[in-house]
Amino acid sequence: MANRATTDLVTTKARDKLEVRAKPHYTSVGAKLLGYTRKGAGEAGVWNVREEIKGADGKRLKAGGVYKQKFLGFADDIEAANGIDILSFEQARREAAKWDYKQEAATGTGAYTLRKAIEAHKHHAGEKAYSGLVYNVLRVVEGREQLGDIAINLLKASQLLKLRQSWINTDPKKVGASTRSALRKWKDLNSCLEQAFKNKENGVTVTVWRDLPKMNQERNDGARVVNFSTEEVVAIIAAARAIDSPVADYFELLYRTGARPGVEVMSLTVGDFNAKLGGISIRKGKTGPRPGVGLDDDGVAFCTRLVAGRTATTAPLLAREDGSKFDTVNDYKRITRVLDAAVVQVLGENAPKDDDGNLVVVPYAFRHTFISRRIEDGMDIALVAKQCGNSVKEIEKTYAHVTFDALSRAMKKSAPQSGIRLVKEAA
Repeated sequence: MANRATTDLVTTKARDKLEVRAKPHYTSVGAKLLGYTRKGAGEAGVWNVREEIKGADGKRLKAGGVYKQKFLGFADDIEAANGIDILSFEQARREAAKWDYKQEAATGTGAYTLRKAIEAHKHHAGEKAYSGLVYNVLRVVEGREQLGDIAINLLKASQLLKLRQSWINTDPKKVGASTRSALRKWKDLNSCLEQAFKNKENGVTVTVWRDLPKMNQERNDGARVVNFSTEEVVAIIAAARAIDSPVADYFELLYRTGARPGVEVMSLTVGDFNAKLGGISIRKGKTGPRPGVGLDDDGVAFCTRLVAGRTATTAPLLAREDGSKFDTVNDYKRITRVLDAAVVQVLGENAPKDDDGNLVVVPYAFRHTFISRRIEDGMDIALVAKQCGNSVKEIEKTYAHVTFDALSRAMKKSAPQSGIRLVKEAA
């Protein structure tokens, strides 16, 4: 630390010789540190001041120290200093010397931090979103200081990405659920940051959060998709049938076809099922109509039961007790209630939950289960993609772990017949 605290930052010529890096170069200003972060060619560097917080006894709060810091302004690397937002070394040194983080905390003045943005967001988004941000953001320690006490202008994309990834559980059985929870948390934080940026009085000029990859990309890049085992899904559907038979039919149709929950199956009619050909025609799909969705023998038997005694081809294949069709709006709570109850009954403590302990299983799990089991059974990925209205590329990306496992098993099974043996050569 000693050599960094005496870095020559006085002239632009001296600063040009410094390394371009995210961590500032420091020089001492009394008990504080004046930092300069050098940017790339054609971009002005940034001044900040940093001071260690110590206890009443003058001792460090923790090993390595706990710090407060403040964004001072941009360096006069490109444009001449104006003493406001573009500062020379001497101007930055004076601002650093007179900075008092205790007074700022007491008066509410100073750099616009993430903490201030979250406090302001409370009035905009409500108590629930505010409480979530306090718990999921302000309690996090980033390096040697609270993340919430960092000026938004000094936030790094890597800090936000690290925070976001910390919300996702790496357990294969929980990654999908925790990703959905993380999406909600990120939506709240992103809204909070955007609100802070839009209010020009806050002086927020940096928008690093916009540079982060989308959450769904994070989830697909190597993340295991949550799904049930065959035994689990059979037990869950049976448990659901004991609670609400029409809803259980909805779950089973998803599992038998691999269709997307919602309109793809809720819009099916009796006439869309062809027992002779052993398939269903999905007329309304996310990726267009799919006239040839195949069914195995159990699937044909299940759909035959659904259409038994019903001659009107336009009647809904999935029907409520009164014969009307299901819809995602009016039946959402009914479906969710039955699914939650059935999953808890079958899986107990192993039921997928988010980091806050909330049950987060959704009907999409039946589609995931169908795709995963078909791949594991050796069904050609191109056929799986066609059946489910997806691209081969997307199947391989989303279900990479399943395709890898299936390929590995196939290789192990075929290796003894190939005549290939690995023999350790003599030294």
